[in-house]
Amino acid sequence: MAFVFFMAALISSLLDSFIRGVILHDPTPVVGASGAISGIAAVAALLSPFSLRFNQRNIPFPVFLVAWIMVYSDITNVFTEDGVARWAHLGGFISVIFAAYFLKPTERKQLHSGFILNLIFIILTLILAFFYSNRS
Repeated sequence: MAFVFFMAALISSLLDSFIRGVILHDPTPVVGASGAISGIAAVAALLSPFSLRFNQRNIPFPVFLVAWIMVYSDITNVFTEDGVARWAHLGGFISVIFAAYFLKPTERKQLHSGFILNLIFIILTLILAFFYSNRS
């Protein structure tokens, strides 16, 4: 996990610096580890979407739901001027794609299975939202 943390920190900082510095011309520096923490949240949502592991015990908890709420919050507020490095958060989530190449094949397979499970959840949620919003 330490590797994923540092990889997420690096990628999220680079993404935030590029988008805000080069594209948006915002000179605000990136400070903090929130992008790396977002990367860890993404890995947790993919490896163990329904439970947290604490002291060798699994605690039932919808980790994937918390991660998707974080992503939704960052996407919907990405252009607000609140001083939060939302691009770094999104970069932390995206960094898992690159970090997966350096993981063991079994961990990569777990990430893939977790991604499929999360994708199914998102698709079902969008379908339900579509039908719910189109009710008469």
